[in-house]
Amino acid sequence: PSPTIFMSASRHTPASTLPPEPTGSFTWVQAPWGWVLRCRPLASLAPHFFTARDLSPGKGHLADSSEWDRVGSLAGVSADHVWRLHQVHGCRTLTVDTPTMPAAAALESADAAITTRVDVALAVKTADCVPILLADRHRRAVGAVHAGWRGTASRLVVEAVETMMRSAGVCPGELVAA
Repeated sequence: PSPTIFMSASRHTPASTLPPEPTGSFTWVQAPWGWVLRCRPLASLAPHFFTARDLSPGKGHLADSSEWDRVGSLAGVSADHVWRLHQVHGCRTLTVDTPTMPAAAALESADAAITTRVDVALAVKTADCVPILLADRHRRAVGAVHAGWRGTASRLVVEAVETMMRSAGVCPGELVAA
């Protein structure tokens, strides 16, 4: 198994309404709450999805509603294993790989997270920011980035990739991004 990553946006698409057909490498998949978007090249590397479901991000492991149970189920983990950052529109990447760190541990403030753990899922939430999901082709390393304008200007994605290189031995040329 591979680590899981996903993002949530603050718009809601009814389950019965198929969104417009995506272009390129993306496809719609039915989830319990509606449609989620998957990137085909990333799908073989790490379970992931983009959803327009307005989910309360919580802080750390706090499950704010039964919706997180469904998110966890789709991601292949329990709700308390869905790691959600306390996003601050900054340029900090958090590595959440410590084997002794319980999956339900509260996370520090950051706008990107990386892991090689297969027992957790990473989550970021965006509204007018850009979600970026990363996965390595050969290692079980994934990243989730909440790229707002401050983070983008501060090179947050570069910081996330460099952190993946240092902590997981990732080669940037082997990363797939969605």
